[in-house]
Amino acid sequence: MSKTYWLVSSNGIPEPTKKDNQLFLGDVNARDVVPLKRSERYNYLYYVKNIDESILDNVVIKKHKLKNRIQALAMLPNGLKAALAYLMIYFISYFVMIYLKNELASIYIAFMAFISTMLISFTNYFKSDKIFGPTVTLLAGAIAAKYVAKGYLKTIEVNTIMQQYMGKENIGNLLTILSVMISFHGYIDDIITTYQHELYISKIK
Repeated sequence: MSKTYWLVSSNGIPEPTKKDNQLFLGDVNARDVVPLKRSERYNYLYYVKNIDESILDNVVIKKHKLKNRIQALAMLPNGLKAALAYLMIYFISYFVMIYLKNELASIYIAFMAFISTMLISFTNYFKSDKIFGPTVTLLAGAIAAKYVAKGYLKTIEVNTIMQQYMGKENIGNLLTILSVMISFHGYIDDIITTYQHELYISKIK
């Protein structure tokens, strides 16, 4: 689906109308309408077509430069830094325990992944916040997993059906496939939402 992007100047909020298969924006200053081009190297940027793209090299922060990444990390709020540090220690400690073949560690981390996936996939509040959303869901998953996993371990001791189908040797596999299915559902939902917006724009009259 090819698209043309335009930079427009308006006297107010542009109101879209459609006539003869053309989209019009009311209150637009026609002389100031300029076609934009999407950068090939920085695909999140659009620039005026008649400008040399190389000028972006002087103003765009390179994602791959370690110095720039360190500077960006330094700008994070202290609370977010503490949360990220906690999560790094959390993951490293569980990695060590799983490497040492601690059966319970793999169960706890599987519950953590499942709960975090549920929160980020089905809660718009977390999905919309690109900075705090993922971190909060991981923290919530880590905390909740501690209690959920303990409840699970107590339940399978007395429930023979759960022992057969959701025992310690299989619960990790089950939670992993559920997490993947939830992620897939979120992916499909995002695709449908995107095309619903396209459909809405195409039907504006």
